[in-house]
Amino acid sequence: MRMGLITEDIRRTPVPLTYDGNIEVLGSVRSGAALEVAGDVTIYGNVEDATIEAKGDVIIDGGFLGGGNGRIICDGSLKCRFIQKERVIAKGNVVVERSILSGMIFSSGDVLVKGSIVGGEIHALGRVDAVTVGSKRPVMTRIETGVDPVIALRIEELEHEAMELTRRRLDLLKNLKSLSTGSPDSHRLERVKDLEAAANAIHGDVITIGEQIIKLREHATLNYDGKVIIRETCHPPVEISICFAQIVNEVETGGVEFSLRGEEIVRRPWLRSKSDEAQRG
Repeated sequence: MRMGLITEDIRRTPVPLTYDGNIEVLGSVRSGAALEVAGDVTIYGNVEDATIEAKGDVIIDGGFLGGGNGRIICDGSLKCRFIQKERVIAKGNVVVERSILSGMIFSSGDVLVKGSIVGGEIHALGRVDAVTVGSKRPVMTRIETGVDPVIALRIEELEHEAMELTRRRLDLLKNLKSLSTGSPDSHRLERVKDLEAAANAIHGDVITIGEQIIKLREHATLNYDGKVIIRETCHPPVEISICFAQIVNEVETGGVEFSLRGEEIVRRPWLRSKSDEAQRG
């Protein structure tokens, strides 16, 4: 695959910057910039309220930060130093060296944080693993595992699209009904034909979207082995969901592990093991 090199910061452009291969950015990706890459992306600076879409992995030597207007979507994994108030959708793992602060993270793999998670929402199909969760200042942190959030997001988008198309079709049918009640003439008949064709086309699009949703739901299996590991301190309140079971942890604890037993979430002290450390990497 081709390798591209950008030796300066990427700034806001009228259209997204695209590249058919892997790319390295020696600077930062600034606010408002957009990058679409067919392979991996390596950034040696920060990503600041920008949009990155990659078919491979995204590696950021610095952090992903801003006012919540940034988005990273990748088919691979994301690795960075920290995430602050931004949105990540990754089909692979999300690995963060320091902290996630008020982030919105969606991973079809694991979310591994070698520091803290404070506020925001973390969604992962597999494991969420952090040193600390929450802070001494009360802020709600929500963590969900066992459900593939990337598939769930796509289903939500398709359902919204189907609803919008259905509204448009209903408007067309209302106009069609009003035209049908008048005296027929060539202009009116032509308009009726156009409206019928448009309504039928939208109906076909809604059926296609419905088929896509069915296929996605067939692949949206639950992971009953999903768990949440907090290695040192869990500050309340923390909402934990595993395969739709839910609890709210309202007391401060030391290291703790949340997992599923039957249809309930159980909480037990977290115990370090060699196999666990190896898995964390």
